[in-house]
Amino acid sequence: MLTENQIKLICEEIQSYPYVKSILVTGSYIYGTPSEASDLDIRMIVDDKKFEKAHWDDLWRFNVRIEAFYNTVDSIEFYMEQARKGMSLPKIIHFWANGKIVYDPEGRARKLQESAKNIWRQGNYTYSPIDK
Repeated sequence: MLTENQIKLICEEIQSYPYVKSILVTGSYIYGTPSEASDLDIRMIVDDKKFEKAHWDDLWRFNVRIEAFYNTVDSIEFYMEQARKGMSLPKIIHFWANGKIVYDPEGRARKLQESAKNIWRQGNYTYSPIDK
């Protein structure tokens, strides 16, 4: 399992990449339920679609798998709207509403988190973290 300091070091490494504009950590480490089998779930905002990858999970640090998602703000907003309508990616609202922002100098992640929380509060969206 990762320590808080190890998570901080991983996030510092990731934020050193110039295309990473914000970092959100989600999953068991944030919800207080990590186990020896837990990976570290990270969502990143990038500023250009050429850096966007739908999913990248080939990164290991401190013998723990890092599951990383890179998306532009536009893509995340699109996925959240699709989830709000019940059309796809239902977990994205949960991740953005309940994750921990660890890097966000321009406020991009904060705005997305506010949007996700608003969708969550409207009551027309449900998701149980047990389903993750």
